[in-house]
Amino acid sequence: MKKGLKIFLIIVAVLVVLILVDTFQAKIFNNSPLLKIREYYNGGETSYIDKGLLVNHYYCNNKEEKTLFKNSKYTCPAEFTVKEIVDTTKDIKDFTCAEALEEFYRDDNYVYYYNCIKSKYVLVRYTHGYEETVTEALKGGRITIKDLDDYNIDYHKEAIDKNEIPDNYMAVFHGGAGEIVYETYVYKIDNNQANYGFNYINVTKTTKSYGSDEWNAKVTGRGSVNWTDDVLTVAEKNNAYSYVTLPNDDKTYTIEEFIPMFVMD
Repeated sequence: MKKGLKIFLIIVAVLVVLILVDTFQAKIFNNSPLLKIREYYNGGETSYIDKGLLVNHYYCNNKEEKTLFKNSKYTCPAEFTVKEIVDTTKDIKDFTCAEALEEFYRDDNYVYYYNCIKSKYVLVRYTHGYEETVTEALKGGRITIKDLDDYNIDYHKEAIDKNEIPDNYMAVFHGGAGEIVYETYVYKIDNNQANYGFNYINVTKTTKSYGSDEWNAKVTGRGSVNWTDDVLTVAEKNNAYSYVTLPNDDKTYTIEEFIPMFVMD
């Protein structure tokens, strides 16, 4: 056999082995193949498909993943169907948690608390196998507070004072001038997770009379967001995007000065 042909056959054999190994690891471990082309979807329930030589790996918007041979047809689940909502602390022997009210959600009328620090243990499980915390599911609109009642999840709620501005804020965005100013108060949600998220309160202040040093403050909006970029968007939409102040700090910061501090916090 000629040397050139022999080398060619060796290369072909190596490629075939690599393709088979890549295919088997993807199928066995439900992974994406290493040799792939990723195709994104902007609509429907599919986030993207990693298309390999012999298999496709589906990544769904509900975080379900599936690796199938190319001749198989698959459609990502159209919606989240709740299987159960559970407080897993009840299954942990001698479980103890810090005795403090832990906020896990708020809406326009109430703030909802657990009776101790346990948000990462109270889970929503779906029929397709994915699970997440109640906090994540409520924020995403996949469950409601009524669902917690249906599954006998214990919680405590307190009515929101429509004009209350708690003093444990981490920053205040300011805007406006003269007789009317706008403020966005930002609060970090402490839920023992990396992507803790933020609560915010939008406020409009007007002088009690023309030229007065006294102000009337009215809360014009409350809500929560997941990421720092979302906080900046909320403040900008509230016209509170001129400068930032921090608690126990007399300095004012431009938006550009504050952003690196905010991202690293």
